Amino acid sequence: MSGNQFPSVVSSLRNDLVGSFCSLHTPKGRKQHRAFLIEGAHLLQEALLAGITPSAALFREDALLKSENGVIYQSLIDLGVHVASATAEVLAKISDTQTPQGIAAMVPLNAIDPDRARASRPTASRPLSLILDEIRDPGNMGAILRSALAADTEAIYLTPGCADIFAPKVVRSASGAIFKLPMFIRRSWADLSRTFANHRRFYTEAGAETLYYHEDLTRDCVFVIGNEAHGPSAAARDFADAAVAIPMANNVESLNAAVAASVIMFECQRQVMALSAQPEL
Repeated sequence: MSGNQFPSVVSSLRNDLVGSFCSLHTPKGRKQHRAFLIEGAHLLQEALLAGITPSAALFREDALLKSENGVIYQSLIDLGVHVASATAEVLAKISDTQTPQGIAAMVPLNAIDPDRARASRPTASRPLSLILDEIRDPGNMGAILRSALAADTEAIYLTPGCADIFAPKVVRSASGAIFKLPMFIRRSWADLSRTFANHRRFYTEAGAETLYYHEDLTRDCVFVIGNEAHGPSAAARDFADAAVAIPMANNVESLNAAVAASVIMFECQRQVMALSAQPEL
């Protein structure tokens, strides 16, 4: 990319656009600008592939020397996105990582819509949904979202007290899943009870008599994944019909929340795939 691709270079850390980008690191800033931050060519490309258009983007010019970044830049220009060049110092200020990737974009919050995500998915059997019960660690949250998309889970529901799915670390850890996975945030237990009135409801608990893979997960069901430190809340236990256990060896007492969720989601996918592979009688 030649230097005349941009009319000017954003170099001041006091620039209004830089201030807007930096504010997206906080819940208050995201609420004020009704937007969240994404960084790097991969996430930007995933957003574009999902039909999501950023409202603004900043590129470090040397990052455009990579051909794939130049393609992304041209796509944004074609979409009418406000794109500007920025210095390395500005990109470092905006970045939420120790090693800025030279590309950052601002995405409207309302672009993440569960109905749009659901409509964009191919027709398939997706019997399992997941309720995250006060999952507060952003890394765990992002990892769960990433696994949920990989395991083709129907949807994710978040109770109040969960980590903000639009926080930079969650967005980064989810690796693009946030653009494609139906997610419903701040759902009350009363609302969840209505939503899953006709589903079998489970939570995981060490020592439960039934093992998770002994359940038929090819029928509509929902699993509650409890808080990292305290496990399922009293409300989650009241909501569920039964507890299931993930067997663990060597006196290990519990699993990371993201690992436990992944184990269950991929077992559901395994059962669905096994059922679909059976010959019709």
